Amino acid sequence: MEKQKQAAETEESLYTAMADDRLTQLPIHILHHILCFLSQKEALRTCLLSKQWRHIGSTRPNLEFSERFDNTQEKSVTVVTVVNRILQGFCDQNLSVHQLRLEIRRSDLRPVTTLLEKWIPMIPAFNIKVLKLNILFNTQDLPSAIFLAESLEELHLCNCRLCPVESVRLKSLRALTLEQKLLA
Repeated sequence: MEKQKQAAETEESLYTAMADDRLTQLPIHILHHILCFLSQKEALRTCLLSKQWRHIGSTRPNLEFSERFDNTQEKSVTVVTVVNRILQGFCDQNLSVHQLRLEIRRSDLRPVTTLLEKWIPMIPAFNIKVLKLNILFNTQDLPSAIFLAESLEELHLCNCRLCPVESVRLKSLRALTLEQKLLA
């Protein structure tokens, strides 16, 4: 009898909480802005709240991908696959990415080079404002399309190999950080 009473009270409190859930009723761009203050891990946890939050958490406009150095080739391919899949999803849904941080630390960068060649030219389409790249052991030139991204406000490049370019159109750029750069 006591368990039934507790279950009824719990169900009633859940119903009351759902009825008072005004956060979910906010426009999606405001919810995305709120999620930007959380880490990616915390934002992904919001996917468990409800069906609507599953979509909101998975379309958070601040993307962070980090791979630490280890000796397994599979991990690099997996990170590249995840980044490809997520960016393709954003592209298919015509969603903006406000901030993209990619940190790769490994010796075999062939999959990463392919990733950069595919997605760097898409920076204007994503309307990326902040781009942070840290690619250790990089021996390939960064695609020159990065210097044509008019939407970039902040560009942080660490361990990225740069080659001379003919044209630079970083009209919105307010901050440029170059760390341990390699000039070709």
